[in-house]
Amino acid sequence: MVHFWRDSDAEAGEAGIASRVLLIEPDDVAASRLVGLLAGCDNGTIALSRLRDAAMEGDELGAADLILFGPGAAAQAGAFSAVRSDLPRVLVAEDPAAHPMAVADAVVPADSLSGRDLYRAIRAALESRRRAAMSQLNLSRLRMRLAREIQFGLFPVAPPAIPGFDIAGATAPVEEVDGDYFDYIRLADGKWAIAVGDACGHGLSAALLMVQTRASLRAAAIRGSSARELLVTANRVLCEAAVGGRFVTLALIELEPVSGRLRCCNGGHPAGYVLDADGAVRAALESTDLPLGVDPDAGYPFGGATRLRSRELLVLFTDGVSETRSGTGEFLGAARALEVVRRRRGETASRIVEAVHEAVGDFSAGHGDDVTAVVVKRL
Repeated sequence: MVHFWRDSDAEAGEAGIASRVLLIEPDDVAASRLVGLLAGCDNGTIALSRLRDAAMEGDELGAADLILFGPGAAAQAGAFSAVRSDLPRVLVAEDPAAHPMAVADAVVPADSLSGRDLYRAIRAALESRRRAAMSQLNLSRLRMRLAREIQFGLFPVAPPAIPGFDIAGATAPVEEVDGDYFDYIRLADGKWAIAVGDACGHGLSAALLMVQTRASLRAAAIRGSSARELLVTANRVLCEAAVGGRFVTLALIELEPVSGRLRCCNGGHPAGYVLDADGAVRAALESTDLPLGVDPDAGYPFGGATRLRSRELLVLFTDGVSETRSGTGEFLGAARALEVVRRRRGETASRIVEAVHEAVGDFSAGHGDDVTAVVVKRL
């Protein structure tokens, strides 16, 4: 027996319906014949609905798993182009040779058609599309996995070994690839630039923007002698290539290792913090200009300079830390994140970074943004 499904079946996901087949056939007699053929061999795995015309609007079309064109529909001009091409199609035709296989997954003759032939054609078309969809899904997953491996190969393998400093950073993407960025860039005069950035959006587009930002900064570092020069150059590159309002927030902290002097250029990124030996916030390194990719003439001036003293910490986050939400919608906030750092300030920089990531995971039932933290500790 063939079950006929309605809109409510599709919405409720009625149990026992494996495949919803939409029959398009203007002629009642031809439609009844096809239903009868299926009724004789189907074991309940197919449910039917019917439209008289391929051009008719119907909710059934949006919920169907397969389109079955009767011989009358096959003769209608434009019938195939009027129906969604992403669905598998079976065509019952008076003259199968007149219809190329490009218009359907299966073309079966109307005059000698049996219920078993029709049932097999429907099941084969569904299975063929399912396999094609799985193949495409697996290919997409493979591409994303390769993209992840390539991108994570661009993150620092290890922090720089700077005498008198303990440095660590880590990122955790919410998707396969990461829209966050951190890096340690050696400048021409022996200083270091500590970078933490966040591209707008998530996924592959954000990751590609971050890769471009990294490449621009590192290319600029070959000749640039200050964090400001790197930021100005990278911004101009991104502005020239920017599409659809994409931008990057980026904090670039210039560290002079001998003196411990810090200078910050911050393009729209959340503030960095200097914590003293007791764990209190001694300085906030606020934004000094617009995000990268917005204004090609942005100057990115240095903010207030300070020095990192013995047992003090420089802490940098992306907004995936502070804007992580709890199950009740409450933000973790910078204050809670800094409290984690304050409690762990006696531990290694690597352990402090791990503790921040753990705090994000514990606070949220499943945070919705990439998360990055960098800690620079003066010994």
